[in-house]
Amino acid sequence: MNRPSKNKMLGGMLVAALILCAPAMGQAVRDGYAEALPTFTSGPHAGKHAVYQHEKFLAWFDAKGQLLVQLLDAGKPVGKVFSCMTVVPYYSAKGTTYTRPMKRFQEFSQPVMIPSKGGKIRIKGRVEDDIPFTADYTFEGNSIKATGGCQDKPNTKPASNFRLLTRFPATHSFPATTPTPQIEAATAGMILELYSAGLPTVAHPFAKAIRSLHGPYAAMIVRGSYAPRVLTFKPTGREGRLHGYIYDGRRPWQGFYVQYITQGKKINLSQNEATMIVE
Repeated sequence: MNRPSKNKMLGGMLVAALILCAPAMGQAVRDGYAEALPTFTSGPHAGKHAVYQHEKFLAWFDAKGQLLVQLLDAGKPVGKVFSCMTVVPYYSAKGTTYTRPMKRFQEFSQPVMIPSKGGKIRIKGRVEDDIPFTADYTFEGNSIKATGGCQDKPNTKPASNFRLLTRFPATHSFPATTPTPQIEAATAGMILELYSAGLPTVAHPFAKAIRSLHGPYAAMIVRGSYAPRVLTFKPTGREGRLHGYIYDGRRPWQGFYVQYITQGKKINLSQNEATMIVE
């Protein structure tokens, strides 16, 4: 599996007010673009562009279009915040993965609270080399659905692909001398389950080293690290593929990635979609 970028899921009713073009507060908007999304300037959501509250999780976008998610149990945080982001990578001639970073945004809303009945946020703009991208995130109950894409120019080399990427941080910080049995005890019940069409389910305990998470997968399920919450990722579109990534020889407790990957030739929001469900 190719390594994530060195240098950033998700139907319900469209809440039109969330994706109307509006000027960013406190920053210059030139030709309809801004370098960052506007955010709340005060209150409990200061620094956040858009916020969605559900009894099982709190989700918000920051000024750079990154979606952060904190799972909840009885209103209290469980586990560490994880992040979801759009990534536009390309491969060098030697196979190394690089990213065309986001440069500017357009068609954004003012800071907004997404209604509890659900709604949609659009993150749209340009990445390096002036390549356009769009990602739509739809919030509905305990699920987030995402679809997105980028569109290379005819002369773009190397060619891009487009990823909706979720990054899980390390669950613990163990000293290097920590005995394996102690790590196993601390991560007991934490499992990464991998489902592939026509193949048996593979369950990776968080304490066990993994060589790769190549995929494609019909679903990836995270259990235990956000107890009692269970996270399910699955591809729900016709174009993209669900993959994973972990640094060679590392263990899931050290952090890993879930990636929905599609082509970068055109922005086709009707063809690709990935869904995250919080149970």
